[in-house]
Amino acid sequence: VQEIFQKAKSIYLEKEKNAFLDMDKTKEGEWMKKVIQSGTLSDKLSSLTISIQNHPKTSLNHLRTLTGMAQSANKRQAELALHTLEDLYTQNVLPNKKLYSFKETMKAAIEKKSSLSNHFIQESYFNHELRLLYAQFITILENGSKDALEHYSVSTLKILTHLLSTKPEKENIILSILVQRIGSNIPIIQKTACKCLKELLGKHPNMSIIVIKEIKQFLTHVTSDELKLK
Repeated sequence: VQEIFQKAKSIYLEKEKNAFLDMDKTKEGEWMKKVIQSGTLSDKLSSLTISIQNHPKTSLNHLRTLTGMAQSANKRQAELALHTLEDLYTQNVLPNKKLYSFKETMKAAIEKKSSLSNHFIQESYFNHELRLLYAQFITILENGSKDALEHYSVSTLKILTHLLSTKPEKENIILSILVQRIGSNIPIIQKTACKCLKELLGKHPNMSIIVIKEIKQFLTHVTSDELKLK
């Protein structure tokens, strides 16, 4: 599988390289490249967004750039990058189904005796890397939900709710994060987490059993921890 993975990676990187070269040949592409390298924060985000929207299947490099910006110590820059990623993941990049690792995809294909064409393995590599980037994005949001800056924490909880309402990827992890924030000792975070879960159930009432189960599990852990402290 590792050999196939390396082959798939090479095919993808060549495809990404060609996409950038084609873009550089246009006036818009030249401008976007210049802006990404030395433009203002707003222009950089706009340029990265347009590039990813135009070429979603060769967007890993730009998604990594945005993910790095979302981890900035500058909360304004981080929050703007988070919102940009939120829009891109929900509208342009993520499929409406769960992603799988390259190993899982290859194993399923081999069991079904499916053809491992260059296109198939390249797509599988893209989905594998996208899955890892999205997981990193969720971790950034989870850490942000615990940030001392309340406005920033509230913003990350709202983004998590939007992601959970829109795409199935990492839904169990996101739900767990939202439920755990009910236990925050900061009133506005508690209130926001409750409001977010209510909003989620309003859009997806079929998730009520899953949400109730997650809340019960959380309360059980909280009660257990409290008893240990007595």
